[in-house]
Amino acid sequence: MDKLTRQQKITIASILLVAASIKVVFLVVWFFNDRHTPDQNLVVKIPSCNIKAGCELPNGDEIQFIGTLNSKTPFSILYKSSKASERNVSVQFEMKNMDMGFNRYKLINSHNNTEQKEAQNVRLPVCTDHRMDYIATVKVDNQAYLIEFKGQH
Repeated sequence: MDKLTRQQKITIASILLVAASIKVVFLVVWFFNDRHTPDQNLVVKIPSCNIKAGCELPNGDEIQFIGTLNSKTPFSILYKSSKASERNVSVQFEMKNMDMGFNRYKLINSHNNTEQKEAQNVRLPVCTDHRMDYIATVKVDNQAYLIEFKGQH
């Protein structure tokens, strides 16, 4: 193969730079659109829920965290619904008055059950203040449910 001329190298570098810039713009737009807070009319706070035993959501579906709930040990999330395979479900963790970064987990269809979605190897975000009062935002399609729970040491 012949050596590239200086002009060809500049052209290739320019194309790669433009492609990388477009990718960065798309990632930034995706990141901020996906992080936006749902319309407050679509947010429902779930009171007195034991997330380890399983919580029934107002739509009749159920969500459960399985395992030790801390930032050191991975745990699983199980979502049960007769329409699970049709739903878009994700869970994001935060704390009151504290930004915990981007930590959304998208639940996928369970391999052996069409009425379940799951996420494995989930970890709670680390709090530098050693707080354990988390809020899980469970998004089911366009509806968001807020579930407060305590992490474990």
